[in-house]
Amino acid sequence: MKRKILVLIMTVAVISAVFVGCGNNNNKETTTTTTTTTTTTTMPSTSTTTSTTNKMQEDLTKASEKASKNASNAATDLSEAASKTGDAAKNAVGK
Repeated sequence: MKRKILVLIMTVAVISAVFVGCGNNNNKETTTTTTTTTTTTTMPSTSTTTSTTNKMQEDLTKASEKASKNASNAATDLSEAASKTGDAAKNAVGK
């Protein structure tokens, strides 16, 4: 009986932590800093600019794909953890 109560309390604590961690934070304190910089440059040739732009696009695409994969893995891990927590709570209550 004590174990069932402990598991139930732990389940409530985990769910509460998820809601607190994912809650909307409307922090009204903001700091704004403005910096002005003047730079004089010469323009590179068109081929160099195109090559650099293509490389940047490739890098951004790779980073986007990696971020998407990491987010998907995190969602899967969270789903599995929530399922295990639910199963443990169900077992503790005895249903």
